[in-house]
Amino acid sequence: MSHPGYPRTGAPEGLAQPREPALEAVPAWDLRDLYASIDDPAISADLDRADAGAREFEQSFQGRVDALSGAELAGAIAAYERIEERLGRVLSYAQLVFAADSTAPETGQFYQTMMERATDTGTHLLFFALEINRIEDAALEQRLEDAALARFAPWLRDLRVFRPHQLSDELE
Repeated sequence: MSHPGYPRTGAPEGLAQPREPALEAVPAWDLRDLYASIDDPAISADLDRADAGAREFEQSFQGRVDALSGAELAGAIAAYERIEERLGRVLSYAQLVFAADSTAPETGQFYQTMMERATDTGTHLLFFALEINRIEDAALEQRLEDAALARFAPWLRDLRVFRPHQLSDELE
């Protein structure tokens, strides 16, 4: 019997205690559309291709972005986009694997390794946004008349929104 003023706990005397509902099987993501497993050699291959592409991109464009025509800048943005998409695929997979089981040491290590590799590759791409932001507005507007570059106008607009707050290359 419960004390007056306190809620009654459990089932009334003489009745069966309620049972906890059975936990249903937790759904699992099928990530095989991205990679077969965290040991899939395609992950390393994609990271290697992204890194090689980023190094080549840096070699081709660093210090030259301001001199590119509208069509050349469009080509550079398309190349940048391909590298970022490859990295994004790997990082999305790593994040989903980690989210599915953040308690397993191997998934934590996998996620950390993927983040480190992507960061290393990204250091070869950082210059690009900085150099785009140094292009004068009038010069960029003129280049945007090229249809190839015009399709990237929303991306360029979003990139340049923080232009007034950009620090020197060394600090960035």
